[in-house]
Amino acid sequence: MTLAAKDPLNRFRGGAYAGPRPVPLAATAIRVAVDGGIATVTTTRTFRNTEDRSIEATITFPVPVDAVMTGLTADIAGRVLTASAQPREAARATYEDAVTDGKSAVLHEEAIKGVHILTAGHIPPGAEIKVESRWVQPLSFASGLPGIRIPTTVGHVYGRSPLSETDDLVADG
Repeated sequence: MTLAAKDPLNRFRGGAYAGPRPVPLAATAIRVAVDGGIATVTTTRTFRNTEDRSIEATITFPVPVDAVMTGLTADIAGRVLTASAQPREAARATYEDAVTDGKSAVLHEEAIKGVHILTAGHIPPGAEIKVESRWVQPLSFASGLPGIRIPTTVGHVYGRSPLSETDDLVADG
């Protein structure tokens, strides 16, 4: 069995993809503000379309499982798109209609708790896309000191066992 068959998120490991090739990550910035035991984290990831045609890219990024996403924007070649919550089917239809009409559009979905997927359509050749996600989370306290863990990969959210699958623990009731 291939790694992709065991791990359906494996193909997103590099960050952003347009078809079989990755979209180069140009920059990452993380800002943290703490107020009254609550941390607000803003992450900006900048990608660049190096293709000679417009592309649709899929970007997968982690958010702690106990965090709440409070905002998402995508700046595609200077056009800022701001996320708004919609039922899943309506959001997909809105995205597909915009892309069919030749417009730049984004679709944000939470694949599983802590794993977010953003699909961006019609990124022009040579253009940059800046994805800014904002989430809040209570601070954790270890040895009396406040802290926060900011995942940068999906593996940082769920992790991987260092043991082979044959060594997985089995528990009975």
